[in-house]
Amino acid sequence: MSAIDVSTFLKRGVRYTASFKSTGWYRPQLDTVTSELQFIPTITNIQIKLVGGVFGFFADQFDVTFTYTGDGSDTAANIIQPMLDALNGVLASFDFVGITSGDTGVPTEGTDAGGGAHIPEISTTTIALVVVGIALVVFLVSGGPSLVRGASGA
Repeated sequence: MSAIDVSTFLKRGVRYTASFKSTGWYRPQLDTVTSELQFIPTITNIQIKLVGGVFGFFADQFDVTFTYTGDGSDTAANIIQPMLDALNGVLASFDFVGITSGDTGVPTEGTDAGGGAHIPEISTTTIALVVVGIALVVFLVSGGPSLVRGASGA
């Protein structure tokens, strides 16, 4: 499916999929996101899927599929903003990618139209965290804490 414009009025009883790309340091658990989205009164049958990555690792897109139950006076933007409000937190940050009618989200770089598994470009944040983690492991394994204590004269 191709993306629909955010100013499009939604139709009652139709399934839509909104795609959001994670841009923050933290990605909340799927059950947390699902429970947060339950509070939006004009959507039901919410299903969330991680898209991209390899077997769910490094996936940075949430596809939120739902049934619109409003009276038809809501545009896609009216539904997207409460979703963003529910997803975004202190460490979590998401950008809206697009919305489609149906059960398949908008493909992003690193995914195909079916949400297939492709190795995505690794973000700078991920690289930094891996480097820090490796450095910490090397420090601990090589006896770094005892060297630091010895250098401080303890």
